[in-house]
Amino acid sequence: MLIAQAKKEENIVEYILYMFQLHDLIRGLNFDQDAILYNLVKPMAKSEEQEAEILKWYVDLMKEMKSDGVAEKGFTQEVSSKIGELSLLHGMLMQQLKDGRYAKIFETAVPFIQEFRTKTDDDKISDILICFNAMYAKLILKLKKTNISSESEEAFQAFSTVLAYLAMKYKEMYQGKLTFSLN
Repeated sequence: MLIAQAKKEENIVEYILYMFQLHDLIRGLNFDQDAILYNLVKPMAKSEEQEAEILKWYVDLMKEMKSDGVAEKGFTQEVSSKIGELSLLHGMLMQQLKDGRYAKIFETAVPFIQEFRTKTDDDKISDILICFNAMYAKLILKLKKTNISSESEEAFQAFSTVLAYLAMKYKEMYQGKLTFSLN
């Protein structure tokens, strides 16, 4: 099973962050199928059959990125849809279900979300997408071995906690364990 498929089934947040990374890797390799084969597919494949399956998956993802108009930046409609589902779940937890535990977790993140929102210069971006963008930025900073201030680390921890709770509730929802009854 592909890593992306496994992550999608196990933890939707990890899946989305992984897809952010794959989108950037594909862009970094200039959508070059040979470069993707040698840099991404071959190290992962354990057989020629698996190599063909993985390469097809990457080729399909490249086509999807181009058709969705995200060859230069952004993420596919499929990833955007998953973020949208998590944003809707966030609203359900806060408004309809009045999940007190989640409300406290989210309240801790609100000042950091507001701070990051001012840096994005896009007041229409959802709170949940801000959390994702921040966590992806942290991943990039770690890969570059850039020091992260304690203030930023505190914000990243708040975002991580929000996303982890949403991932848990998302999985419960798809397993039929989360009810939206208002009775």
